[in-house]
Amino acid sequence: MTDTQIMNKQDYEGFVDISRNVFAPVYPVIAEMVLKESGISEGTCLDLGSGPGGLGISVAKASALDVILLDISMKMLSAANDDIIREKLSDRVKIMHCDVHSIALPDDSVDLVVSRGSVFFWEDLPRALNEVWRVLRPGGVAWIGGGFGNPEILKTIESSMKARDKDWQPMRRRFTGDDMESRFNDTLRELNPGPWKVNRNESGLWMNFKK
Repeated sequence: MTDTQIMNKQDYEGFVDISRNVFAPVYPVIAEMVLKESGISEGTCLDLGSGPGGLGISVAKASALDVILLDISMKMLSAANDDIIREKLSDRVKIMHCDVHSIALPDDSVDLVVSRGSVFFWEDLPRALNEVWRVLRPGGVAWIGGGFGNPEILKTIESSMKARDKDWQPMRRRFTGDDMESRFNDTLRELNPGPWKVNRNESGLWMNFKK
């Protein structure tokens, strides 16, 4: 799949703008939550479907983890690289042009996998999660889903996004609703990737598991 197939220029520029501005408060909150809940603060973190890299960069800033930002879109990775340079994190945060269904990393090479907002577009969820399991080191943790940190941030973002895109709120509800929660549970139940949990609340839907 090429960048052109993924999104046109207007979509790309709009997505980057939303990520850097509207969603900016979300990433540090989620990064802190994942770091606290996982207990992992050093080693290597892989941000799957990173887009412009908001979550992965926040993880790097809040920890001693080296971070790999993985995305299928070179345009997104170019935007991410600009932010890496601006944050002076080039020594610890790298980009990887890759598909989540075939991760170009060795087995047992990653301590923490994070992904926010990408999983809802993965074509083959079981295959992608098997890849996550493969690259995780024993004791490694995956934290995958979508969310807005807390209800206060969500309320602010909803107000902004309603003005930008009338379809955004129905899409958000679909991505974090009953059907998606059931899909997460059914997939993890079938794969049985060690201790796992699916958690949904008013600000998001997440799955996490430990190898």
